[in-house]
Amino acid sequence: MKFPIATLLLFAAVAGVYLYLSGGLLYLDQATLDSLALNSSKSPWSFFSYMFVHVGIVHLAGNLLPLLLFALVLEFSLLAAIDVLAVFVGAGIIASALFSALN
Repeated sequence: MKFPIATLLLFAAVAGVYLYLSGGLLYLDQATLDSLALNSSKSPWSFFSYMFVHVGIVHLAGNLLPLLLFALVLEFSLLAAIDVLAVFVGAGIIASALFSALN
């Protein structure tokens, strides 16, 4: 059985960015959320960075649980670690583009 490095790396990145942005309070104020919101006029990086921003601890947990389950299945059965990371980043960028187009 191989070690799920990509799954743990993704989990740590998403949770770590949230903890950093919240200052350990598990809450992001409105000004922080507004500054990091997905907005193509602000920065093209927002299409990537928004994947790491969550409104609250329930939103974070609601995204981390499926991430863990889906990434573990992919990493243990089908894909290499780098491929799991590519799926996460690719899906996130596609989702941000669709979200921007529809809103």
